[in-house]
Amino acid sequence: MNELRTRLAKISDPAEREEYLQGALESMAQNLTKESFESLESWMKTAKLSPEENAHFVSGLSYDETQQDTGRWVEWMQNHIPKDQLVDRVDGLVGQWTQEDYVAAGKWLTTAPPGPAKNAAISSYALTVAEYEPQTAVQWALTLPEGEMRTGTLQGIYDNWPKTMPLLRLYSLGSMGSLSTATNGFLFVTTRARGRYLPGEHHLFPRLCGTTSSAVVKCRG
Repeated sequence: MNELRTRLAKISDPAEREEYLQGALESMAQNLTKESFESLESWMKTAKLSPEENAHFVSGLSYDETQQDTGRWVEWMQNHIPKDQLVDRVDGLVGQWTQEDYVAAGKWLTTAPPGPAKNAAISSYALTVAEYEPQTAVQWALTLPEGEMRTGTLQGIYDNWPKTMPLLRLYSLGSMGSLSTATNGFLFVTTRARGRYLPGEHHLFPRLCGTTSSAVVKCRG
């Protein structure tokens, strides 16, 4: 890092200097495939990387490098990189992890400490598995706190609902004729009866409808 900082000091243009720094740190991360999480964390402490520099470094990591330490890296990011970069960094790493080993990623999620990093990981996991495990994706999405991330995740699941599952569909409230309440503007149903969907009987998640009555919810979907 001393040599890198010396080179950076000779670059007068701030944008060029930042670009060089980012490329160098990403390259370092990509070339440390055999290093453990502990050794890399120790090196980063010794090098006294700033939060911005930490973010550049982890942006160079991929599941090929992190493997069984992926969850530890996600947890580490929460307190060591700028908050406005956390979602993007976690999304990239967890998305790769889920594609390669969704069972291990899901197992880690069940025990991961709560916080912004876990929330970003849940969103990434849910959106990745939605194409082949949509019910699992919805269940994870509903564990997110109310807000933009939860709504965006549900919207992503809705947009990518498998076409091979015609009897298990996800409707946005934009297609609903009437509904008292729902979660984040979505209603989940499994069975259709004469153009009507019956709350409490045919919904994948009955509690989303906000009613246990026998009233009929009409859907134009």
